[in-house]
Amino acid sequence: MGHGLWDVGDRTDQLKALWNRGLSGSAIGAELHVSRSAVLGKLARLGLLRSRPREVTVRNGHTPRPREPRVPVLQLKVSRPLPEPVDLATEAAPTSRNLTIFETDSGTCKWPYATPEGTRYCGHPGQPFCRYHAAMAYMPVPARDRRLA
Repeated sequence: MGHGLWDVGDRTDQLKALWNRGLSGSAIGAELHVSRSAVLGKLARLGLLRSRPREVTVRNGHTPRPREPRVPVLQLKVSRPLPEPVDLATEAAPTSRNLTIFETDSGTCKWPYATPEGTRYCGHPGQPFCRYHAAMAYMPVPARDRRLA
């Protein structure tokens, strides 16, 4: 056996006795000249850490009632208005402005087209896509299912 922190004398017995007296991990650490983490780690390895019931404190003569768990509320904020719906069956696809990626900016459509010169982009106003390409990219789930069926 090595000369570990808890191998010297009856330190483990001291730890158990102090814990059973109700001292906190910090107080036990100060008494034994070890860190609070070392105390809590040893108590966990001994299986003693969870066996101590929490004390219910009474304030102003009232016993606190158990709290209901908090459920986080999800709030969605739309940063920009949704585009008008586009009927892909009746509206013609816009003619590509045939831009390279270096010619696009934050306000131009990034819908890619494969050309013999390489990949080019739509370039019409829109972020990240123009109205027509946004309707293709963000198709509602029920419509997508009907199209695939």
